Amino acid sequence: MTALVAKPYDQWGRFRNGAVFIGKEIDEPRPTAFVAGGFFFSKGTFVKEVPCDPHIYFGDDEITMAARAFTHGWDGFAPSQVLIYHYYNVEVKKEEPVRPMYWDDNDDWGQLRRKSHARRDYLLAGTEPVDCPEALIDIDIYGHGTERTADEYAEFCGIDFKTREV
Repeated sequence: MTALVAKPYDQWGRFRNGAVFIGKEIDEPRPTAFVAGGFFFSKGTFVKEVPCDPHIYFGDDEITMAARAFTHGWDGFAPSQVLIYHYYNVEVKKEEPVRPMYWDDNDDWGQLRRKSHARRDYLLAGTEPVDCPEALIDIDIYGHGTERTADEYAEFCGIDFKTREV
């Protein structure tokens, strides 16, 4: 079976997760701390309770959604077998990309990423944005719930978001 697990932070300070083979067969879904944006299903009430945050940019979306869902009282489960996978052309060693990436078609991607990182760090580590007050726009709408705390989420997933240790 495979599972989403925490990986070391990348060069931009983003939390990374990825699928790994655990080697143990199971017959039922198991609890998970993470969300895969391309394979995420729920009851329709989820989008009302934990709406997609338009101020979070690519790369910060899955971990902040997982934390926000957890604090709103939602539990995540991973399937017991691989049902779908994501082909990501960064791993392809060719001169011509297979398809355009988000940084290819948005001239503002650097600014969007900077604001998103500040918002992510506020949501996960409680770090106040420096020189980026716009990072907290609508945080009352797209912030944490009241069912569980961000610290409880960190403990559940085994990540210290303040020190960035997995």
